[in-house]
Amino acid sequence: MARKRLRLLAAAPALLDHPPLREIEALIATTMAGRTSSGDTPPPLVARTLVAATFAALMWWAEHGEGMSALAATRAALGALAPADEA
Repeated sequence: MARKRLRLLAAAPALLDHPPLREIEALIATTMAGRTSSGDTPPPLVARTLVAATFAALMWWAEHGEGMSALAATRAALGALAPADEA
């Protein structure tokens, strides 16, 4: 069922501008605002990037992730975003 819903969202880009996604972005941005490790990168930019990467990973999982959990797909995608010098 989750895969079907994600495919529906992918087919209708307007659905991506959904209040819960914006709430998640705001929460991440607020959480990151107190951290200094992000340097000059604005917390709202980091938040939107994390939400987008997470959603993209879930979309990939819905379409191609047989044998892999949604969480594993999301972890793999976010792990790929980590800078190489922090690995």
